[in-house]
Amino acid sequence: MLTCMWEKEPDVIVRTGPLELVKNGILILRAETNSSGKLHGLYTSWSDEGEILEKGAYFEGLKQGAWIVTKKDGGNETIYYEKGVPVEP
Repeated sequence: MLTCMWEKEPDVIVRTGPLELVKNGILILRAETNSSGKLHGLYTSWSDEGEILEKGAYFEGLKQGAWIVTKKDGGNETIYYEKGVPVEP
C-alpha cells in the first residue's frame, strides 16, 4: 500500500492517502487521509489477535455515521456520530 507524503509548508510534512499499520506482522490499523492529512474515509483497527476493535468512517478528521465498537465483554456496540459527536440513531 502506498502513502503519499508532501511538504505542505516549510518543515510541515503531510501524509495523504491510505495508511496501514502492522505490528509483529499483524495488521492493526487501516485508515485513509485527505490532502490536509486529516483522517478521511474508512477506518478499521484490530487487536493483536486480529479481532476488529473499531470500524467506521471519518469525514474531514471527525467520526461520521455508524461505528461498530467491540466492547470489553466481546460484544459489539454501534455508536452513531455526526461531525465527531455521538448522536441518537
